[in-house]
This record gives sequence, structure tokens and C-alpha cells, in this order.
Amino acid sequence: MISNLNAFERAGVFHDFTDYMEEHSQMNYRFVTSGDLRASSALLVAGIYYLVLHAKSTDTLFCEIDLKTSAGIERIRKAVKLILEKMYN
Repeated sequence: MISNLNAFERAGVFHDFTDYMEEHSQMNYRFVTSGDLRASSALLVAGIYYLVLHAKSTDTLFCEIDLKTSAGIERIRKAVKLILEKMYN
């Protein structure tokens, strides 16, 4: 499971996934023809890293979301899922 990997292993998995999607996107997904998959992926990853660092280093909410609760984490997961669905559909 990807959540059991360390940050370097996750980065490798994400890199491999991005390479695969770029290679096969012309056949299966319209996003690559209208957007930059790597740049979009970079923004998602950077945003997620920032949220994790913010949650671990402060006791404040981020956009009124408590990232130290399962409900807050679930909100972020749903948002990432929505963004990915919009990118690939």
C-alpha cells in the first residue's frame, strides 16, 4: 500500500505513474492534449507536502480545515480525488 512507503519511495511511485500516464494518455485520456500533466502533478504534490508540513508544525487550521483529524484528512482526499477525476475525464 502506498501509505506505508516513505517519502522517497512515494516520489518514485508517483514518478513512475506520471511516466506511464504520459506514455498512454494519448490513447485513454484527453488531459494531456489540453494540459501539462507534469506541471499539474507538481502542483498537487507540492500542495499535499505543504499541507502535511503545515499540519505537523502548527496547531492552526488551514482554510478552516483541521488536518489533524480524520474528517479533515478525508476532505482533502475527496478534493484530490475530484481534481484527478477532472484531469483524466
